[in-house]
Amino acid sequence: MELPIPQLADLPVVLQPDIRTTRGRREHARPVDGALSLGVPVVQPVTTHLAADDAPLQEFLEQNRSQWSYSLVYLGCTFFMVDGYTFEKAWITVQLGQPGTQDARPITWSMSPMRQCRQQQTSRTVKLGATVGIVQGTLEVDSIGSQNETFLEAFGLQEPSCSWEFSRTSADEIRGSYRLVLVARRASKTASQGVVNISATMNRRRFGVATYRMSAAPEAPVQFSV
Repeated sequence: MELPIPQLADLPVVLQPDIRTTRGRREHARPVDGALSLGVPVVQPVTTHLAADDAPLQEFLEQNRSQWSYSLVYLGCTFFMVDGYTFEKAWITVQLGQPGTQDARPITWSMSPMRQCRQQQTSRTVKLGATVGIVQGTLEVDSIGSQNETFLEAFGLQEPSCSWEFSRTSADEIRGSYRLVLVARRASKTASQGVVNISATMNRRRFGVATYRMSAAPEAPVQFSV
């Protein structure tokens, strides 16, 4: 089943310096505004009605609906060029959580993209397989730079907390817009929430590398319900 990826509203983000990592250079680590925006998450429940045209997926959902519910969560971010600053690494982290027993906690059932060696054009659709797994695109490798370098990689599959790690490589800067998608699995008839956070290391032209964390506007966690 192939679904269009919705347009996400942009939330401006101020990157605040992580004082724990500045190591005595606190006077040089100032907030960075205008370097990053976060796409406000959009949630789409994966129901048997949605999968009406995909018999294997519909059968899987029907067989599991008494125990599990699945939701597509659409995320996004945009990195901007700011004079004097360069992104070295960036992390988009999603923490899923709910009241209840350890066994009933939600997990990241599937993620996309999982790994990219190069920047790629943002997909406009997401394709689900028969078990609600996101069908991955082809891993793109280019002759420019080293094939051992990874630009974007996902972590935390099948865990309550997951993340995407962006890394500056010899071939690509961290800049431009990206769309990220996960499938959240939760126990049926329970409520669950997710919280999105961003952190980054930036190279400041005069003062070296420092770590920053998201300060969203307005001052509130970026949350979604599944």
